[in-house]
Amino acid sequence: MAAALLVAAGCSPRVESVTGIVSLNGKPQGGIKLLFEPKSAKGKRAMAVTGSDGRFSLHRQGMGNRAGAIVGDYVVRVYAADVDDPDAAPVIPERYARGSALEFAVKPGQPNSFEINLESP
Repeated sequence: MAAALLVAAGCSPRVESVTGIVSLNGKPQGGIKLLFEPKSAKGKRAMAVTGSDGRFSLHRQGMGNRAGAIVGDYVVRVYAADVDDPDAAPVIPERYARGSALEFAVKPGQPNSFEINLESP
């Protein structure tokens, strides 16, 4: 039984801390929801909401919302977070919500800190 546990432990995907900052037209932006969707079927989605300073830290979706993201390639979707005052929510261009505009790779053993610079017309 102990051998089976060791084998199963070796099969778990590697998870890395992922942090960063989101800016809109060059200004750090709070109230932004990020959804990292894995390109691989083996991955799990991760998400974050930026603080007032634009900084974020990813958490995997699922039981317990554990910190970090599984190593791999992601398409990133960006939305305005749910806020009490919809008029105060940032306006995010549709191309970022579709996810085709942003892609990032979470790499093992490296700092995974991303600067996400959004531009609106």
